[in-house]
Amino acid sequence: MKRISEKTELPVIGVTYEESQGIEDAIKHHFPDSYETKLAEYSKLGSREKITLHTSHNLYIRNEGCTVLEATQLLDKITLQGSIPEPLRITQLLANTLLKAKF
Repeated sequence: MKRISEKTELPVIGVTYEESQGIEDAIKHHFPDSYETKLAEYSKLGSREKITLHTSHNLYIRNEGCTVLEATQLLDKITLQGSIPEPLRITQLLANTLLKAKF
């Protein structure tokens, strides 16, 4: 995230919808030969912050190039209802449509 933010000179916000204990076991399982490197990179991301949107839904975010408050304000503006910000909702719809069309 930091590298993307620095290269683009734009803020980057990572969004998840559920609190989780992490993905360490999954990384070890799927990448048995290289999990140490991947876990080291994952740990550099830092912890996620729990925020509550104006829709009363919670999100968990990581942010780079902006503050948690700025990220929250942006996500509030682009989340019309529920917990999924509109750009992510549209991207999911498009991806699902393309997958269905391909098969």
